[in-house]
Amino acid sequence: MVLYAQSFDFWGVLGNLIYLLIFLGFMIIVTISTTNFWNGIFKNETIKNINIIRKRFILVGSILLVIIASYSVLSGEIKPLIKYKTNNYKIVEGYVENFINNYAGKREEFTIKGINFSYWNKQGSGYDKTQKYGGVIKGNGQHLKIGYYRERSQNEIVYIEELK
Repeated sequence: MVLYAQSFDFWGVLGNLIYLLIFLGFMIIVTISTTNFWNGIFKNETIKNINIIRKRFILVGSILLVIIASYSVLSGEIKPLIKYKTNNYKIVEGYVENFINNYAGKREEFTIKGINFSYWNKQGSGYDKTQKYGGVIKGNGQHLKIGYYRERSQNEIVYIEELK
């Protein structure tokens, strides 16, 4: 029985992008309010010009930060989906061993046939649900078939099937 297959989490991505847009709005408000504050104190044209340059620098920097963070959020969701849909992953079949659930249920790790898997709840890439949050890995002795790929010295899970 298939317990997990990689899919696109639209609402999770949308939530993260909304946080980034709120951050950008906050930076715009702070930039405008501080510039108006300093322009009110200093009447010198040179100071006003410096404030305009600073305002543009902060706005451009904030926009770049939001673009980079958006790319990170989207690539964390899209890469595992592409790996799964194109069958570009390895498969291991066996029994769960060395199962550990720690950090108050927010992190799990286990081994199948010597291949290590570990994930944090809501890590944003591949399978990431611990038992505490409705995860399907129940513990030692569970017979599973897992699809995974290697990413940054970690195995990302894209498919889980429970075997009899």
